[in-house]
Amino acid sequence: MREIKFRGWNKEIKDWVYGDLFHCRISPESNDGKEEIVTAILDDSGTALVVEPESVGQFTGFQDYYKEDIYEGDILTNGDHDEFWTVHWDDEGCWSGEGDGVLEELSSILLNEPWPEVVGNEWEMRKERK
Repeated sequence: MREIKFRGWNKEIKDWVYGDLFHCRISPESNDGKEEIVTAILDDSGTALVVEPESVGQFTGFQDYYKEDIYEGDILTNGDHDEFWTVHWDDEGCWSGEGDGVLEELSSILLNEPWPEVVGNEWEMRKERK
């Protein structure tokens, strides 16, 4: 069975949280009179932590050369560091890497490139540019 898990950035602990994704409504009575819908991840200990919605990425089921899990939004490079791909779910119904305007299936990148590795993710890159 494939493992379905997500990750998201929690700004309070300033770290990634991994687990099950869910959205919940916080009632006005418990939130200073404001109703709010939050995005959260339930970690392995059963703790729900609020995450930045735009940072959420799903686990692809793949790992890089160094056995690092690959998530949606991750940036991969090859062993020569001369090619880069951003991982997304594409319209063809598979995980793909987009680099230099070219879309390539993630499985093909992992099989055909020397030492493919995760070197970051697009959410952290956007956050650093702000």
